[in-house]
Amino acid sequence: VKALSVKAETATHALSESEERFRSVVQSTSDAIILADDKGRIVFWNKSAQRMFSYMEDEVMGKPLTVIMPARYRDAHEKGLERIRASEDGCVIEKTLELHGLRKDGSEFPLELSLATWRTPEGLFYGGIIRDITERKRIEAALERLSRQHELLLNSAGEGIYGLDRQGNTTFVNPAAARMLGWAAEDLIGCPMHPILHHTKPDGSPYPSEACPIYAALKDGSVHSVENEVFWRKDGTGFPVEYVSTPIREHGEIIGAVVVFKDITERKRVEEKLASSEQRFRQLAENIREVFWMSDPSKNAIVYVSPA
Repeated sequence: VKALSVKAETATHALSESEERFRSVVQSTSDAIILADDKGRIVFWNKSAQRMFSYMEDEVMGKPLTVIMPARYRDAHEKGLERIRASEDGCVIEKTLELHGLRKDGSEFPLELSLATWRTPEGLFYGGIIRDITERKRIEAALERLSRQHELLLNSAGEGIYGLDRQGNTTFVNPAAARMLGWAAEDLIGCPMHPILHHTKPDGSPYPSEACPIYAALKDGSVHSVENEVFWRKDGTGFPVEYVSTPIREHGEIIGAVVVFKDITERKRVEEKLASSEQRFRQLAENIREVFWMSDPSKNAIVYVSPA
């Protein structure tokens, strides 16, 4: 009997220690933990719930859960309670939701709720682990705004812009690039761009990817700028371009590159006309007998004197 009594005392002590550890964890966690009975009345409220909702424990014990939820949720909450009470399942609900909570001062805040219900001999209970996600939502909104701004910039840019991953596959293509190349942007995503638009040199000879300055940025981490090459359209026609390939780094490592290019067809045409005009002028000026010169009034200087 004495041995059994000692064992019982030991078991009781162990159970007490276990419950104390459990209570310590529940009270020290940063998440609010709330339990409610089958009527939706609060039966447990930890310290984080107190900080999150600004209600002291004695202010909410026995009160309905609706005290901490906005009015728009309350009708659905009551209907949900009715359905759960009518269910015969042991564990009726186990899911995570994003909702809004209601503080004592009437202000709302976004929260993540991990909800579970279970039946015991004493009845039905609800357990909620609640996390304030205000900061997460703020960061998500800021990232969304930044992403939208980047998308607007890419979509409105007149230059062609596309991105490459570390393996040289396309990660994004802006509308101007797709339009100049004659491709739909979605058809280029995930594809290596070199064999699509940079496979051949202006003289018609093959352009190996190992010699491509665009891909070189992925290897040496330097910015590569080229002023006189050709890109090729989907229909097989080429057009002169200037481009800059800039490596993208994350935590010091190269993770890709962004390429900005411009169709310089019109500039080439103007340059060729200017060169032809200057050539004709010099042919005329070098062969006539009359004496003439040209001056620049802004510099108060003579800029050309004919051979004669």
